[in-house]
Amino acid sequence: MIDIPQWTTNYVGREYIPPYGCYLLALEVLRDQFGKIDLPQLLEDLESSDLSTVKRRVAVVSQGLDNYFVEVPKEETHEGDIASIRVAGYPYHVGILVSDTHMLHSSACINAVIERLDSFRLRNRIGGFYRHA
Repeated sequence: MIDIPQWTTNYVGREYIPPYGCYLLALEVLRDQFGKIDLPQLLEDLESSDLSTVKRRVAVVSQGLDNYFVEVPKEETHEGDIASIRVAGYPYHVGILVSDTHMLHSSACINAVIERLDSFRLRNRIGGFYRHA
């Protein structure tokens, strides 16, 4: 049986907030549960840009991971690390690890849920794992 941390009940079912709901959820969890991060200026800078929503979202995830996180091997991950999920080959989505095998995330089609990393939807799309620097 997988031990899912009790703190996740504060987030499961939370409504997705477009267009950066997954990223905002991950940052909120890191701030509130792990005391690690405040929302970066990056979101405000990109909101005022003339990039399309899709390009802005890829930029948020890419630049956020590059500027605030370091990549870690899967075998060294732990609760509170970030999983980057690729869409069409680009880092488009993130979730926060709640165990070695599960992550908390949200998207436009589902509110915040805990999902297995090896689920059909995720297993071939994980682009990497990251830890707040």
